[in-house]
Amino acid sequence: MPVSVVQRLNPGAAVKTHLLVAALLWSFIGIYLLVRGALLYGNGGIGERGPSGF
Repeated sequence: MPVSVVQRLNPGAAVKTHLLVAALLWSFIGIYLLVRGALLYGNGGIGERGPSGF
């Protein structure tokens, strides 16, 4: 009988499964923040300084 996704992610699941889920979660969070920052600041976000020098 195949193991469902919910059963794989329960507290008693294997360490490999938890590490994989954690890595995927943080990857998605990082990509989301990168995209959000790029959309918010446009092209002037990195390397370009404003009139105040910051």
